[in-house]
Amino acid sequence: MLKILIVDDESHARNYLSKSLDLLYPNKINFVGECNSVKDAVKCINQVKPDIVFLDIQMPDQNGFELLNYFEEINFEIIFTTAHKEYAIDAIKMSAFDYLLKPIDLKELEETIFRFEKAKSEINHFEKFKLLIENLDLKNTSDALQDRVIQTYN
Repeated sequence: MLKILIVDDESHARNYLSKSLDLLYPNKINFVGECNSVKDAVKCINQVKPDIVFLDIQMPDQNGFELLNYFEEINFEIIFTTAHKEYAIDAIKMSAFDYLLKPIDLKELEETIFRFEKAKSEINHFEKFKLLIENLDLKNTSDALQDRVIQTYN
């Protein structure tokens, strides 16, 4: 189950996104919270540890970009959801997983979740491979051989 947090100051936007995700993925999504401000989102993220944060940019007290300043390490993916396309470059610089324009197109939302699941699966496979290398004690082999094995897997 994907743990999803939605951060948006507009309740209708939060409702639309949660209903859309529930429609597309009735058995894959666990909504761990909905927040209407950056302040509430920081608390929620620290408590529930979401996989994905759907994050609006323009909100009254602080914008969505400011949320990232509260974390030394970001252990979740950010998908910006906004009606303003002019923030796309800033979102890329912040290493956002995706940037969806409101009103959110269901096909684009579905493609985003598909890419997230694929990326998560690839990370899990790589972690298992690293564990295999450790278990086979390849640390005793040359660094060049280790590098070749890792490059082959990638």
